Amino acid sequence: MTIVFEDLDLPSGALPLADVRVRLAGGGGRPVLGKVISTGKKIVGEDRLRLGEGIDSSGMWSLDLPANTDISPAGTTWFVRRQVGCYVYESYLSVPITGGPFEAFLLEDDPLGTITPSALAAHGSDLSLHGGGIVLDSKFITTSQVVTGTGGGLFGVALAGSQVTVPDVARPVILQARVVVQQQPGGPTEHVWWIGPAANNGIFASLNATRPAGINTTTPRPGSMWALLPAHSQGNYVIWGGGAGGNLTAVSLPTTLEQASLVAIGA
Repeated sequence: MTIVFEDLDLPSGALPLADVRVRLAGGGGRPVLGKVISTGKKIVGEDRLRLGEGIDSSGMWSLDLPANTDISPAGTTWFVRRQVGCYVYESYLSVPITGGPFEAFLLEDDPLGTITPSALAAHGSDLSLHGGGIVLDSKFITTSQVVTGTGGGLFGVALAGSQVTVPDVARPVILQARVVVQQQPGGPTEHVWWIGPAANNGIFASLNATRPAGINTTTPRPGSMWALLPAHSQGNYVIWGGGAGGNLTAVSLPTTLEQASLVAIGA
């Protein structure tokens, strides 16, 4: 609990006949039922302070208030309403958990927006409903590596560090991939690179492939791929690569400026 106080005076210094009300405020300044996390006690209603009933003969009032960070739901403020004659003065206070006593004006904060109910927050964060355009996973590779295997061009070797994980979402998912490749000395001038499930390195499991043209030992060549997965296609996906035909030796040669990548995006 933290003590908050205020000394109210008329311009002449005389004692005002003030009516001060303090309550917990939620979104848009509306009253909210709160719970003090550390004690489990509920916060309801408002404190009303008047001369001789919470406001002393000098115009001073004070309250011992729970810190807003110790209140559930999160994101509350204390609403203070002061009425002197026909004039009403309102402010919102964000009370810290330590320190004090604090003058009320030192704790003034902006009125909050709406506090989202837990059910609505869960609905809003459900990627199966609101996952469009959200990056689900991504990998970016800047180090070169040689991929070598066997299989007569029918089986690939995973590009290390390229695996992405697609969660179970009730919407399609787009996989976008890019490679930068070069001929390995003694290796083939034709490469095949594809996106596929991490559990199946066969070329026939390819979701999309690229065969960058003009591969040689001196100039890196780019290749791009993309695939559209249906809803509920959860699993791990990687970039597979190898040489066309019987030679599976190939080189991935990305740089910091021209990276190899695989990105999963909710459609």
